[in-house]
Amino acid sequence: MKTNPRYDLYGILVALAFMPALTMGAESASLVCPDVVSAAAITVASSDWAARPSGNFRLSSAGFSNGPPEKRADLKPASVERKGAQTVETWRFDVEFRDGLWLVCGYGGAAGEITLAKQILPQYATCSVSYKPSSKVGARTINIACR
Repeated sequence: MKTNPRYDLYGILVALAFMPALTMGAESASLVCPDVVSAAAITVASSDWAARPSGNFRLSSAGFSNGPPEKRADLKPASVERKGAQTVETWRFDVEFRDGLWLVCGYGGAAGEITLAKQILPQYATCSVSYKPSSKVGARTINIACR
């Protein structure tokens, strides 16, 4: 059975026109935490005290929270995988976040002495944070990928 080439071309063009909409949800994006919080940025609210940090604070952790950091509503990863020196934590976002979804970046070692947080658009189904050892003391190489 022969088909009309004009209709075949029309079908291909229609399919191509809808392709970006169909693949948009599968695109991945990178979120980035600043590598360093400068010691010069540390201030004390009281004029009786002076701050003297011993050095800059390096990025040591990343994660997500339901709302701003003062709510302390950190989300736990759905899975944690360890492969040699690398650790990958994955979060699944299948609920609505009434107070917004926030990226939380920790600085200054495992205790996360300083936290920076930023609200992100609730457009991702999953985000993974991969950690690798860094040559810089108190830091880890962190990559964040979201889909």
